[in-house]
Amino acid sequence: MRTENVEQAVIHSKKGKDVSFVITPKNKYSLFKVCYYELKHRTRSEFRTIIYQKKKDLLYYMLRGVHLLTFGHYTLVYEYEASADDYS
Repeated sequence: MRTENVEQAVIHSKKGKDVSFVITPKNKYSLFKVCYYELKHRTRSEFRTIIYQKKKDLLYYMLRGVHLLTFGHYTLVYEYEASADDYS
């Protein structure tokens, strides 16, 4: 399951579903709310796949580091398509 809503990602991972959280320019700070939603929904379940759909920035490289340090426990997928605004 793919979702851009971090709360929905936590809820579905609690139910045992395989969840991919999609980071976009609109929700780029949502990832920092994961602990809050885990407490709210009383779960320690986690989603293991993060799909990154924005320009590479510091957050991307931090997540890439986590991916490498955990030996692939967490998967980071980069799906960014440059728009005309990126070249102006």
